[in-house]
Amino acid sequence: MYMLKFVNYYSSVFYIAFFKGRFVGYPGHYNSLFGYRQEECGTGGCLFELSLQLAIIVAGKQFINAVVEMGVPWLLRAYKKWSVHKKGQCAHENHAPTQWESDYNLINQEELGLFSEYLEMVLQFGFVTIFVVAFPLAPLFALINNITEIRLDARKFITLLRRPVAERVKNIGIWYRILNSVGKISVITNISTSVTFLVI
Repeated sequence: MYMLKFVNYYSSVFYIAFFKGRFVGYPGHYNSLFGYRQEECGTGGCLFELSLQLAIIVAGKQFINAVVEMGVPWLLRAYKKWSVHKKGQCAHENHAPTQWESDYNLINQEELGLFSEYLEMVLQFGFVTIFVVAFPLAPLFALINNITEIRLDARKFITLLRRPVAERVKNIGIWYRILNSVGKISVITNISTSVTFLVI
C-alpha cells in the first residue's frame, strides 16, 4: 500500500526534479519522444516549479485531508443518529439521550483504523525530507499540520468513534523500516537536487 502511494504522490515531484527539461536538446536538434518534443521548464526554471508543486502538495493536500478526515466520520455519525431516531429506537424521545444511546450512535472503528493514520504521517515525512532543498518551508507546514492534527484526531477518537480494543505491541513494526528507507532516499535526493540545480 505504501509503495502504491509512494508512486502516486512522489512521481510528479521526481519527474520535475530529475527529468523535466533535462533531455530537450538544443535549437535545431530537439529530442523527441513518439514524435513530440520533450517538455521544458518555465522561465523561472524547474526549481521554481518543484517548489510550487511541493507547496501545493504539502499545504493543500494536508488541509483537504484534515477536512475529509473530520467530515466523513461526522457525517456518518449524523446519519446513524438520524436513522436510529427515525426508527424510534431511542428510549427517551423527549429527553436527552442516555450515555449508552450516545455511545451506540458512534461509528465503529475498522480493524486497521490506525493504518491510515500511520500512512498519512509517513507520506508527510517523505514530503518534508525528500525534497526539503527545493521547499524549505515544508517542515514548518508539517509542524502546523501536526499540531492541528493532534487536536482533530483527539476530537475524532473521543466524540465520533467507538473506543477501540486495546492491543499490546512492541514497536511501530514495518513503519520503522519504511521511515529508515525514506531517510536514506532523502539524503540522496537532496544532494542530487542541490548538485543538479547548481550545475544548471
